[in-house]
Amino acid sequence: MNRNLLYLIISLFAVLALILTNPKEHKAAVKAKMSQIIQQTVLEENKRDNGVAEKLGLSLGALMGGYMVDRLIEGSITRTNYLLFSTTNFVSGDESTTIGLGILGSVYLSSKIDKKLKEVRKQQ
Repeated sequence: MNRNLLYLIISLFAVLALILTNPKEHKAAVKAKMSQIIQQTVLEENKRDNGVAEKLGLSLGALMGGYMVDRLIEGSITRTNYLLFSTTNFVSGDESTTIGLGILGSVYLSSKIDKKLKEVRKQQ
C-alpha cells in the first residue's frame, strides 16, 4: 500500500472521529461549573462563625442560586460549531468571550468563566 494513501486514510479517520465526537453539552458543563462555584462559596461562608439565621439564609441563597444559574445560562451561553470542534461563548450585551472548547466528546472550560461570573455578580 502506498504510504501517502495510508496517511490519507488515517487523516480521514481522525477527521471523522473529531466530527462524530464534537460535544453539544456546553450549557450543561457551564451549569455544573457554576453550581460548583456557588456550593464552594456557600461552604466558605458557612465555615465562618455566623449565626444560625445567617447560615440558613446562605443555604436558601444556594437554592435560589440554582434557579439564577439556569436563567443566566439560557440567556448568556452560546455554542459555536466548527464541525471538528466547538466553542462555548459567554455573551454579555454586545461582547462575546470564549470560555470553553468542546472536542473529542468533552467540554473544557477556561478560567475566564470565574472572571465573567465575578463581573456578573458585581453588576447585580
